[in-house]
Amino acid sequence: MELVLLIFLRLGYGVFGRGPNFRYSGRVFGRKKGKAPQEAAVEPEEEKQHEVPENSKFTPKKGRPTPSRKEQVAARRRPIVGADRGAAKTADREAAAELRARQREAMRTGDEKYLPIVDKGPQRRYIRDYIDARRNLGDIMLILLIVFLVASWVVSGFGVAAAPVYYGTMYGMYALMLLWVIDYWLMWRKLKQMIIAKFGEVQRGSGMYAFNRVMMIRRMRRPYPLVKYGEYPK
Repeated sequence: MELVLLIFLRLGYGVFGRGPNFRYSGRVFGRKKGKAPQEAAVEPEEEKQHEVPENSKFTPKKGRPTPSRKEQVAARRRPIVGADRGAAKTADREAAAELRARQREAMRTGDEKYLPIVDKGPQRRYIRDYIDARRNLGDIMLILLIVFLVASWVVSGFGVAAAPVYYGTMYGMYALMLLWVIDYWLMWRKLKQMIIAKFGEVQRGSGMYAFNRVMMIRRMRRPYPLVKYGEYPK
């Protein structure tokens, strides 16, 4: 009996007398294998190796130095166009001069490619040729107006005695302007019918285009006349 009590006390001390951190391995008797403590000791080390330090200030290397503020401002101010601006401006001036030369030549030859937009098109060419082939009052209108105006100035210097002549020149100038408008109206009435018969409709702005041309002296018209008097377009 005493022997059994000693064995029980021995077992109780071995299980409950090792403190709170004691882990029961499932064996009371026999030898413990040496691998279990080693695995328990290695596991924390492996966990420590896989842990990545959490640091909010940590940034990986860029491989190149960070540009300074001065370098960043200079990069933003860098012009988009090429550095050789002088050559670009020279080329632009040469191209513009060449274009103006071709436009002047087109005014003489009637080349549609380089004519102004207002002068392009078959209807505008037809209007120009018809007006240039017709003898209009506008061909000499400006010359007559200058003559009447100068005469009125000269006569006004003679006083009251030259008053009838002065008023006569003024009325004559007004009558000439009225005839100018009537001549245009008659010309445009006929030309409009011819345009409708040839093209089916009248292009917008053709009436004012014809008015500006018929009121101008023949030598001052642009584009230059390409037909002679009497050579009406078909």
